[in-house]
Amino acid sequence: MEQAIQEFVRRNDAMRLRLRLDENGEPVQYISEYRPVDIKHTDTTGDPNAIESVSQWGREETKKPLPLYDCDLFRFSLFTIKENEVWFYVNVHHVISDGISMNILGNAIMHIYLELAGGSETKKESRIHLSIMFCLNRTMLNRSGLKKIKRSGTSNLKRCLNSFP
Repeated sequence: MEQAIQEFVRRNDAMRLRLRLDENGEPVQYISEYRPVDIKHTDTTGDPNAIESVSQWGREETKKPLPLYDCDLFRFSLFTIKENEVWFYVNVHHVISDGISMNILGNAIMHIYLELAGGSETKKESRIHLSIMFCLNRTMLNRSGLKKIKRSGTSNLKRCLNSFP
């Protein structure tokens, strides 16, 4: 999943949009070069209340402001809930996102994940066992998105793919 997020940021200039103040103190936008994004990964497999813990963390995280100048306008986190269940969280500044784009972001990351899982040309070195399929259960927290991904058998492939708009 981390590779899919990295690839999404690499492919999308909007995710690399930054703002800075010019010599007159006026905001100026620019696109930064791609660099790997820091993604916090938390393993909650030993927590019997993992889902509630992550949900509470997400509610608190959405209250934290994102800086506006000379930095990424987003934060990603990954959570291993169970051995076969991973969630990703993203908090995106409203200057580069809205409710619709958050849905597009989640779907695009899942599409890239599926490319990587299928061994596409995106990253040849990234091979994931083909019997694993990830489906998306959309959950949004304010302007941030918490996406729940569950592994299922390949027999569910068509149903999972049809769930993406």
